[in-house]
Amino acid sequence: MNKANGNWVQNREEVKKLKAERALQVLAEDIASIRYVKDWADKIGCSQPILNDLIKIHFGLNAKQLLKEIRFIKICEIIESDPNATSYSVARSTGLHDEQGLFKFLKRHFNTTYSEIRYDVLLKHFQSLNSQKEVDNSIKKWLG
Repeated sequence: MNKANGNWVQNREEVKKLKAERALQVLAEDIASIRYVKDWADKIGCSQPILNDLIKIHFGLNAKQLLKEIRFIKICEIIESDPNATSYSVARSTGLHDEQGLFKFLKRHFNTTYSEIRYDVLLKHFQSLNSQKEVDNSIKKWLG
């Protein structure tokens, strides 16, 4: 392989990496309108197999797994930023149809419940702000 071919291969890999990073950025920014991998592929203008290969090579997960992980992270971020967020609003903001979809998603893929996630996220959030006694009182207040 000559130097020109080596540069071409290197440039091609850099382009693929940029495409993978762009795909991840689109997912993170627009997850509310991305329910399935097909929706994600359509948003970035490629086929599902190409998206899956791109994501697998650069992130070590297939597109479906990464979609689930990012959705879970977004659920936690929303709860932390708005402790009063309803399960319905969290579901809609993360690309799920309704609160039942959210509950099924959390149970099926992470073996947890919305209440458990909410409690854990709020506990971590308040622990960073207050002493343990204040944390318990604050969580009791938020959870009613």
